[in-house]
Amino acid sequence: MPANPIEIQRLLLMLSSVHGGLLNYNMLANSLGFSNKTVNRYIDFLENAFLIRRIQPFYTNIGKRLTKSPKLYIRDSGFLHYLLGLNKVEDIFGNYLAGNSWEGYIIQEIINYLPINTQTYFYRTHDGAELDLIIQKGNHIKLAIEIKLSNTPKLSKGTTIALQDLDNPPLLVVTPSANDYEIRENQFICSVKTLPENLLKFL
Repeated sequence: MPANPIEIQRLLLMLSSVHGGLLNYNMLANSLGFSNKTVNRYIDFLENAFLIRRIQPFYTNIGKRLTKSPKLYIRDSGFLHYLLGLNKVEDIFGNYLAGNSWEGYIIQEIINYLPINTQTYFYRTHDGAELDLIIQKGNHIKLAIEIKLSNTPKLSKGTTIALQDLDNPPLLVVTPSANDYEIRENQFICSVKTLPENLLKFL
């Protein structure tokens, strides 16, 4: 059955409002008046068309309740801002999704630099331990990443717990323009400008 352009447009507008959040298929179906089957079919279509990206949660046998839903991102930040009606820089930074927009942009940049034999996940427990991105190669976690829309980022207790859950892999905190430095042992700050060279150190 062909996709309905009007329904696709409505879905894209709804997806833009949950960019960077957990993908709840039932909520989308109920809000749009679609069946779950239609929502799943359209989301598969949008992902195959390279318009959206789903990041799957990382599962590990650590005896904790882990989030099972994927996170959803509009792949192109300019398209996201268009869908949200954000035309100026001040509109973007004044929007509640500014941090999520930055996160999606950085995730897209990171994936563009990754070797093809790596996998990306996020990590989140029901207790609030979370990492924005995990890069895995084979069965080994090569790098954990936190993405902050601040040049003076602070790491939460949830980040520390998440790192401990995963046997303390190296952590890279990506900021807009902070200087590179080590904040703690095996935990590093970088900017989007130095992101490629910092990824190479670990991958």
